[in-house]
Amino acid sequence: MNGADRGPSGERHGSAWGAISFLNAIPTGVGAAAAISLTLEATVSFGEGASPSSTGARNERDPFPPLVRAVVETVREAHPHLPGGIPRVRLRSSIPSARGLKSSSALAVAIARAMLQGEPSPPRPEHLATLSADASLRSHQSVTGAFDDAMACARGGVVVAHVHHRKVLFVGDLPPHLALVLWIPPETHPPAARLRERWQEVPADLSEAVDLACRGDYLRAMGPNTRAVERALGYDYSALHGRGRDLGALASGVSGNGPAVAFVVPRNRQRALVEGLSGGEAHVLPAEFAAAVREGP
Repeated sequence: MNGADRGPSGERHGSAWGAISFLNAIPTGVGAAAAISLTLEATVSFGEGASPSSTGARNERDPFPPLVRAVVETVREAHPHLPGGIPRVRLRSSIPSARGLKSSSALAVAIARAMLQGEPSPPRPEHLATLSADASLRSHQSVTGAFDDAMACARGGVVVAHVHHRKVLFVGDLPPHLALVLWIPPETHPPAARLRERWQEVPADLSEAVDLACRGDYLRAMGPNTRAVERALGYDYSALHGRGRDLGALASGVSGNGPAVAFVVPRNRQRALVEGLSGGEAHVLPAEFAAAVREGP
């Protein structure tokens, strides 16, 4: 994935990956996320008379959605030398929104990356993730700010991070023989405020999952994590997980706050898993883990 490219007529381009969760950060403050091959691309044009828009996800009643506005304002406050005026923002995304696949973090990272294109040095993933987390909290799009998700969207690979301290605890990549199958139902997850309420109603002990994730044992962390997420948010995917195991999945779990479920599978079993899970209302999609890409000097 090309992080940022200068286009014609002063356009600035940035992109970001989607991601899945191995560990939800809401209960403990520690989250683990892995970048995946779904992407979001942002084009930002500065200039008088520009206006916000979105390709494939435009909201005609609010042409400048709260998160987009919050990202633009947050980046400008951190980098006051950027051009003034209202920018035009265009988005193109293959990441389904409000399904737990980190579309909001990808949006924030891609817009911030585009706005900062042309800086003396490319913005580091940690800086992009911080801007994303600040904008997500500012716009009330996230309970925690999702620093872990934004790091994965910006950096690639796997990231374990403390979201409140904005501290990266562990980074890595998944072995190349592993692939993904995403089970994506038509429903969306509840708004952030309701998510916080539901987690408070159902406390979760995820100390085991945190220890596993911090040791790089992401697949084993998925089990206790998804049980906690399903208990808190009211999903019942036990039969789906069992079906996935029967078809060759090594691990599975609700991604983020769902309702999407991610299955980790050996590459040679990916097609069989896609075929075996297909046939209902959910969209079943093969995907890849996106390895980290080095940026900067």
